[in-house]
Amino acid sequence: MTSYFAFIPPHFNYRSETCWHCCSKSASAKLEKANERAHRFVSNEKLTHYQELLNKKDLRPLTNQS
Repeated sequence: MTSYFAFIPPHFNYRSETCWHCCSKSASAKLEKANERAHRFVSNEKLTHYQELLNKKDLRPLTNQS
């Protein structure tokens, strides 16, 4: 999971606020799906629900982060 935190969150967290503010729901869903795929790849969890994966690491979905 360390590799996830080293490589993936910077692409989502260090964004322009105006970029996220103007992001459509479908674009947000695509970004969330990309984040889900990254979590599944790193944790090798293929069948666990996404919310459960986030809960295990005490994380929130991208849309709920500020």
